[in-house]
Amino acid sequence: MRGQSENRFFPNSDERKAKRCVKRLWKKLKDQCGASILLALLFFLLCSMVGASVLMAAVSNAGKIRSNREEQQKYLLLSSALRLVCDELTSAEYYGQYTYETWIEKKTIDHADDGTPITPPVIQTHTYHRYTQDAGDFQCGLKAVLPLTQELDLIFASRFPPTYDNGTIHYIYNKKGGSFVAVTREMVLEVDTAEVDGLDGSENRVTVKVQMDQDLRIRLTATLGEVKDGYIYTMEAQLTGQGQLGVAGSDSAVVGGNRSGPVTWTLEWIAKKEAGDGA
Repeated sequence: MRGQSENRFFPNSDERKAKRCVKRLWKKLKDQCGASILLALLFFLLCSMVGASVLMAAVSNAGKIRSNREEQQKYLLLSSALRLVCDELTSAEYYGQYTYETWIEKKTIDHADDGTPITPPVIQTHTYHRYTQDAGDFQCGLKAVLPLTQELDLIFASRFPPTYDNGTIHYIYNKKGGSFVAVTREMVLEVDTAEVDGLDGSENRVTVKVQMDQDLRIRLTATLGEVKDGYIYTMEAQLTGQGQLGVAGSDSAVVGGNRSGPVTWTLEWIAKKEAGDGA
């Protein structure tokens, strides 16, 4: 009996430890500090999400700024090269050139077409006018890399009248042979970046394609980038040619060298195509 009473009023060490643990747990459940930590964690998570969004927006804006700058550099490079070619062509002139000769021959007609003798013989006066086309004169600062003289000569040849002969008056037109065919010519220009405001990129080579039609219109296409990469920057322009190309009549032609023209060009339009549209 004595031992039991001692155990009831003086619990062993294990029971005391258990009671202390329960008290601590109950105290923690009643404590408000845990909720404060949870709220702090939630606030930190919210701040982290906002910070990440701001960082992503900053990175995106930086990428857009860099992309816009690259676009501006490529636009400046293309427009500079295309303007250079346009300026040279609007300052260019073409003259068609030909040689005019005239002479008179007297022929004695003593037989008719059927062989019947003509008595007395008839003296006929034959007047000849001969026009022979010479190489044209294409005056352009890009003539060495843009040889358009051949196409222009063929266009001028198409303006020659047909040969005319009425029996005693003969108009002979010797023009260059061949038919006009539009040829696409290509040249690579290197732009001096130091001479263009706002242009400071390392790339400075632009490919320019030139094609002229029979109506003297010139189409220019400036490209930057490789077609095989599927991403190419393109800018186009068109120039209109004007001028009288023709052969003067015998009353106006000068014996020897003659010139027709000049043909000049004016810029009709210039436009930028979106990247990836092709050349």
